Amino acid sequence: IQAASGLASVQVDASGNPTLFRTLLCDKVTSLTAAQAITAALFARERGHAEGQHVVLAMLDAAVAFLWPDSAMDATLLDDDAIRTATIGSNYSVTPLADGFVSAGSVTDAEFQGMCRALGLPEVAEDPRFSTTAARMQHIADLLPLVRDAFAGPGMLKVATADIEDVERWRRAARACARTLGVSCSTSISTDGSFVWIVDTSPVTFPDQVRARRSIDQLFR
Repeated sequence: IQAASGLASVQVDASGNPTLFRTLLCDKVTSLTAAQAITAALFARERGHAEGQHVVLAMLDAAVAFLWPDSAMDATLLDDDAIRTATIGSNYSVTPLADGFVSAGSVTDAEFQGMCRALGLPEVAEDPRFSTTAARMQHIADLLPLVRDAFAGPGMLKVATADIEDVERWRRAARACARTLGVSCSTSISTDGSFVWIVDTSPVTFPDQVRARRSIDQLFR
C-alpha cells in the first residue's frame, strides 16, 4: 500500500531510491479514518440527519487522502497560470551536527526571525525573498543551503558528490583517514544527494583537532 499510494516515492533516499516507512503507517491511517467516519455517522444520527449509514473504506484510499495535501500539492492545480512550488515534504531533511543531528523549521515569520538570530543570520531574516512564509516557499531552494550551512558550523566539511568518483568508497576512506589521525568522524549524504558531510565528532582538543580536520580537507577535497 505504501508503494501503490505514493508514500514510498516521497521517502526517497540520497540515491533517489524509494523507501518505506518502517511502521504500519497505512494500517494506522486507515484505522483513524474509520474512527472519524464512524464518529461523523453517529453525530449525523444524533442530530437527526440520518438514521444510519454504511461506511465504505479502503486502505489505499485512506493512504492517498493522507498523502495528498502536502506530498501531491504540486499536482493539484495544473493550469498554466497556477503558481507551482515544490511540495512541503520535498524540503524535509535532517541536518548533521558535530554532536548529532537536528531537524528544525519555522512556520510563522516571528519563528523564522528567531531562528535566523540564533544561527547568526540576521541578514537572511531581512532578505525580501525570505521575509514572509509565502516568499520563503517561493525561494526555498535559495534558503535551505544558507540555513544548513549555518547549522553545520566550523566542525564540518562539505564536499560536492560531483567531485567524487565513488561516494561510498570516499566515505570509507574519510573515516579511515580520521582514525589514522586519531580523531573520530561520521559521514552522511544530503537528502538530494548533491553533497557529503564529514562531521568531526571528536572532543574539542586544540590544536590536534584543527590539524586533523585540515588533513582530511587536504586529502579529500
